[in-house]
Amino acid sequence: MTDSNSKSEASQAKKVSGKRTKSELRERRVQQLTISRNGLKQLAKHLKAQRENLRICKELLDHSEGFYLEVNKLTKGRASLPATPLVRQTVNDIIGDAKKLIKTKEDVHMDRIKEFVPAGDEPSYPDVLVVTGSVRHCLQRHRDKQIARIANLDTKSTIIATVIGALEYSINDEDASEAEKESPSKEAVRLYTDGSISSACFSQYSDSPDYYFDFDKLDSMTFHDYLSTVASDIGDADDEDLLSDDSNQIDDEEEKDGENGDKDGDER
Repeated sequence: MTDSNSKSEASQAKKVSGKRTKSELRERRVQQLTISRNGLKQLAKHLKAQRENLRICKELLDHSEGFYLEVNKLTKGRASLPATPLVRQTVNDIIGDAKKLIKTKEDVHMDRIKEFVPAGDEPSYPDVLVVTGSVRHCLQRHRDKQIARIANLDTKSTIIATVIGALEYSINDEDASEAEKESPSKEAVRLYTDGSISSACFSQYSDSPDYYFDFDKLDSMTFHDYLSTVASDIGDADDEDLLSDDSNQIDDEEEKDGENGDKDGDER
């Protein structure tokens, strides 16, 4: 679907080029709906984990700030004295907790920070202060990244919810015509979607002021590629693919569903 095409031209083109039977098209939409629902479940798990990570990060920032201020007080006039075992253990706990939150190679400066060895001489107060300050800078950068990641996942969740709404309309609305099912309007999709919908999933015909769900784009690529492409079009895509762990599973499932569809087609 392009802005240069009129709604009537696009409808005629689909009739000529598609040549899919109603049952084949419905089967395709049902497969896409299954994949989309599974994708939304996986995304919800990611969102939950990322939000928990952010919550702990904020708590650790608050805790480390109080510790930093106390050590700063102790450093004055005691720069040459070794820190107490309690101070050393506390800073090591902060370092360890930060490393659990921040993935290896995400922040090279965090990777370079090492816990103080609990053997031999205790670290000096200035050393503890410097290391604590460095950890806090890493946590602040991580917090900002997490906020961006969560926003990106929220965007993707809205996209998937919009796709699910369009698919459910296409499959289940008995009053809609075949043309309407192939190009659902925003208003139609909104009725099948809980919460907000993503405008990036819709396109406008040259001869119509309304926006219609772009099934052509959805049909032209895998679900994972569609999700990444639409999120990128919004300009809210993160440089790190937050669905990378599950994207192969999503695409494998899509390929499996496609193979099953081909097999059913051969049997017919």
